[in-house]
Amino acid sequence: MREPLAPSNSSLLQLAKRRNGSLNIESMRRNLIAARAGCHIRCVACSSRNGQGLRLEFSVRETGNVETFFDCDAAYEGFPGFLHGGIIATLLDAAMTNCLFAHGFVCLTGELKVRYYHPVNIGKAAHTHAWLERSAHRLHYLRAELEQDGVIKAAASSKFLETDTAIRRDDSGGAQAAGGGPQK
Repeated sequence: MREPLAPSNSSLLQLAKRRNGSLNIESMRRNLIAARAGCHIRCVACSSRNGQGLRLEFSVRETGNVETFFDCDAAYEGFPGFLHGGIIATLLDAAMTNCLFAHGFVCLTGELKVRYYHPVNIGKAAHTHAWLERSAHRLHYLRAELEQDGVIKAAASSKFLETDTAIRRDDSGGAQAAGGGPQK
């Protein structure tokens, strides 16, 4: 069994504090909702409005990373009994995208590296989580893992570039997607 790549809770909290000044999980949850409603409404991975999509629902954890669960239905099978590798890559990419939304960034995937360690079985739920490792100006580095039955089946690292769409963060309870440059 592979060791998890995820950083410890304390290192995630330190990253979030360096990035945002303080960690406010409720603000991150509002950012996530606003981005999905404002600029991601037809996403094949996470939109509830796309009848052909996966309809993933992400939640923000206390550590500042995001997670989702996916029922590995036979409709997404590649080789007999196993989830298609492209669906696995989509789950990992979507988790990292939604992690960025929670942190207040709207970005496009610039690079995605996926490592497939073990086949993902059809008919069993998979857990995917992602975290922000670091940011440098408009470039963000993330990681994600997909687990099934407590075993890391696949992992990804990525680079995302901010778009001209930003999320206006408001700690008073309102967050909305808006055009323009990044909100600092």
